[in-house]
Amino acid sequence: MQRLERALVNSWAPSEWTAVPLLVAVSGGADSVALLIALTNVHRKQSGKGPLTVAHYNHALRSEASDQDALFVQRLANKLGWPCVSTKGSGPPAADEASLRNLRYDFLASLAHQIGARFVVTGHTQEDNVETVLHHLFRGTGPAGLGGVPRTRDLAEDVLLIRPLLNVPKSNLREALTEIGQEWREDATNQESIWKRNWLRNQLLPQIETEYPGASDRIAALIDQQQTLLLGLEQRACQWTDAYITAQQNAIVIQRPGDDDRFSSMHDHQAIRIHALRGLWDQQGWQRQAMARQHWERLSEVLGHQAAETFDLPGGVRASAREGGPLELQRPTNLASPSRQE
Repeated sequence: MQRLERALVNSWAPSEWTAVPLLVAVSGGADSVALLIALTNVHRKQSGKGPLTVAHYNHALRSEASDQDALFVQRLANKLGWPCVSTKGSGPPAADEASLRNLRYDFLASLAHQIGARFVVTGHTQEDNVETVLHHLFRGTGPAGLGGVPRTRDLAEDVLLIRPLLNVPKSNLREALTEIGQEWREDATNQESIWKRNWLRNQLLPQIETEYPGASDRIAALIDQQQTLLLGLEQRACQWTDAYITAQQNAIVIQRPGDDDRFSSMHDHQAIRIHALRGLWDQQGWQRQAMARQHWERLSEVLGHQAAETFDLPGGVRASAREGGPLELQRPTNLASPSRQE
């Protein structure tokens, strides 16, 4: 457990969080249980003054087992001396993974506002990051998708989601819990391959490791390198956004640069445009899950010439450009204002 605590401290300096309200998402599984205990230990060793609250979302997909998960988390929080807030979903029929995640995040964002928490902490690990990159790769992705799960991101206004254990293997968390005799809950559905994530975790990655031992560690190292490169890309994308994108009441207007475009000499000009567009989608709260590589590339191509063109994009966004004029992105009619998207 001490090794896990050191990894936590190295990833997230205690001075940033021990004096402010903190919300920790705990499912009852090994990852989130280990995170909660490590946070608790570091908090007390640092004489932290900020209150820590445990949050549990019960999807009610496994009947009594789901209720036992919630009870386990409540008892663990009581044992550690923290308040616990749990809520229960409507249960089956089960939705897709993205919908289930959004339900959890909506709950966490709302609760964070209620208790005044600046940070929401989750127990995502190195394996989660590797799975995400493989998922993006098979769907079709660009530089941003190969950067994996972001360590931090905005969850809601004034609420930041933190994933401090992204570089820690799951095995380290289980070893830490075993070392102190701490139990955790196993979700039997994690062994079922009906979800794409489970198939990647249970079937594909073990087969890859059999043929290429240590492949997950090497993919994780590649993710770190890619994230470093993305920092530079992010800076240039922000400059591009400031230069060419304007938000209006019912549309986003993007100027189509001419021959004097100061970005045109850069070899990664298309990557800059696409990265800026992805950031725009996130900022506006538009549905990005259904936006595949061909959609981003088509938008980038339209921005690279002056012809007239109109087409629809996933999530109800309409792209329209007059000849020689800017590209306008009409806001989806069913989205009143920007909101959180994963």
